[in-house]
Amino acid sequence: MRSHFLRFAAVVLFLAALAGCKTGPTPVAPPPVVSAVVSQPFDKTWEGTRDLLLQQGLQIYTRDRRGLFVVYTPTKRVMLISPRRTKLTIALEPVTPQTTRVSVETIKQHYRVTLLTYPDWRDEPKGTEPAKGQALLDAIIAHTSAKIEGTSPGPKS
Repeated sequence: MRSHFLRFAAVVLFLAALAGCKTGPTPVAPPPVVSAVVSQPFDKTWEGTRDLLLQQGLQIYTRDRRGLFVVYTPTKRVMLISPRRTKLTIALEPVTPQTTRVSVETIKQHYRVTLLTYPDWRDEPKGTEPAKGQALLDAIIAHTSAKIEGTSPGPKS
């Protein structure tokens, strides 16, 4: 009788130790990148992109004059699910003196706490939103071309 209890206790301890082990991070798929070439100089494209991001109310985390913007959409929470947001990385690079390549990368993120880790924003393994990136790229193209022509773009709908 005692040997059965010891075996049972050993199995329970083994399973408890196995359940408490930390696993590696979940592999994240490469984020989708949409890009286009704008017929505007680098400086004017950068200024137009900055103005558009400020108009849309996105949280600008990084604004680098060399051509990089990292912005976040407003945080959303649904019931008891952890907060979620989308990270948008916009890269500008001059192709010629009069053209600029604009690339937008999108990643869905959620705020999470796991065993043995600090609470932080984590990329979702299947978290891609190419439609948001394409919509932002189209808005950048429309905004920069309208700014150069001297007209202001219509109100945001």
